[in-house]
Amino acid sequence: LRLVLLAGTCALLPVRTPLRLAAFGAAAFSKPVLTDLDLGNVSIIVTFLSVVAWRWLDRPLCSIAVALAMSIRPTLGILLGWWLLRRRWLPIIWTLAAGLVLVGVTLPFVGIEGYRDFLRVLGNVSQVTGVTNNLDLGSTALRLGLGPLAATLALYAGYAVALVAVLASLRRDRELSFIVTVGASLLLAPLLWDHYLVGLLLPAV
Repeated sequence: LRLVLLAGTCALLPVRTPLRLAAFGAAAFSKPVLTDLDLGNVSIIVTFLSVVAWRWLDRPLCSIAVALAMSIRPTLGILLGWWLLRRRWLPIIWTLAAGLVLVGVTLPFVGIEGYRDFLRVLGNVSQVTGVTNNLDLGSTALRLGLGPLAATLALYAGYAVALVAVLASLRRDRELSFIVTVGASLLLAPLLWDHYLVGLLLPAV
């Protein structure tokens, strides 16, 4: 499934065919993609959904893809803020509606308690700076031998850079701004495993 989604990701990229082929070639040999395949993780799925959103930007299919991607990687919720800043109300409504449908479809299988547990887990994701294999800026600062204060400053600096980049991108065309916003979601993640970097396929092309 992930190999098919990887091929589909590259095939759906809204760029010229040579760039799609180059993206597939680079992805097939990149460590984040291979790690994601090896772990059976979700980064390829999230990247596929991000490309679907990019290809059908601001349309209902985009919102459905974003809702699905947010259910896997909540930091992509920054796209709701991005639409808000662009005063694009319909995509926000479509995304929220798609999210409600997703909850309704899955509720018989996971129950209310499943969603309560999910929100509880998200609320308790803290103190992860310095965790092995976490590549966020704070953890990277600790690995470089800098102290906890520098690590905290690096972490918040990453958040600030992400938000400033999104705001600055609003002056450019919407596709570039979308890609910047998706990239910013990586800096907003408290945990940044190496296979998350599969998402850098989008800004690369």
